[in-house]
Parts: sequence; structure tokens; C-alpha cells
Amino acid sequence: ILTSHNRRTGFDLNAPLATVLRGAPWLPQLRWRTDRTHQFGAGVPVNGAFTESHVPDQVSTSHTAQVDTRVGPASISYRHDRSKQDNRQAGREDADLETTTNGISAAVTPLRALSVRIDLAHVAALSRERDESDRTRRVGLDVNWSPLAEAVVAFQFSGTHADSDVRATTRDDRAW
Repeated sequence: ILTSHNRRTGFDLNAPLATVLRGAPWLPQLRWRTDRTHQFGAGVPVNGAFTESHVPDQVSTSHTAQVDTRVGPASISYRHDRSKQDNRQAGREDADLETTTNGISAAVTPLRALSVRIDLAHVAALSRERDESDRTRRVGLDVNWSPLAEAVVAFQFSGTHADSDVRATTRDDRAW
């Protein structure tokens, strides 16, 4: 039987500066998170049909930094994510992936019954094995209106533009 193990470590840090430093409600909340997971095989099973190339060995890491600020009825957030999948399995050492995401969100609630939010994101993904890069840009718009306590009228739009440097492919998707 092929057996694998998992080891995970993570750390989260949240710093609500507006709460800590009273008198400055416009100060942001800072967040930072890091995570590392190592999945690896216990070895090549005896009397099995397995070889060293069947034994998994992969390390995944992710780091996230985020800044959230709220002033009255408006808020704005910025997020940066970076993740890496390091494949260490025999014969697959170059099958590594790296992804970087940058996103910004802005929201406003001008009335108790109305909220508007816009999200923008850029994702860059790199496959080391294939030496390929993919880029995705997203925009999203959400409008929620509650004319009655029991009813909500919601409008959502999202648009995605993806391109790759491999075959110069481009794709646009829009959803209402």
C-alpha cells in the first residue's frame, strides 16, 4: 500500500489599527497569512508495482497580505496573494506552479437599503515545467437594493479576460 503523510504549518496575523489606535477610525486593518503544506510518500512499498516515480512529494506554500479600510459608508480593500506548488516527486521535479494575485475592492452603502461593490483582480500563473504564463483580469460589479425588508433586487456583472503567452490565445467572458 502506498502511504502518504501531510505536514501543515500556518500563521495568521491580524492588526486592526483603528481599534488599537483609538481616535483614528480611518486606519486600516492589516492581515497577513502564511501557510505551508508538505505531502510526501512514506517510501516505495515492498512487493508492490510502485516505483520511486509513484511516490508523491510536494510542498505548497501561500502568502497573503491584505489591507482593509472603512470610512463611513465606504470601504476599500487590497489583497496580494502568492502561492507556489513545488513538485519534488521523482521525474516531476520541474512540474512547479506559481500564482500571483492582486485584487482591489471598493464598496459603498449610501443608503441602508442600497449597496454597490466593484472588484478588480489580476492573476498571473506560471508553469515552470511548460514555461508558460497565463494572465487573467477580472472585474465584478454587485448592486443590491432592498426596497422592502423581505425583498432584495440584486444586479451582478462579472467580466473576465484571459490570455496566455503559449499560443497567443485570448478569451473574454462576461456574465450578467
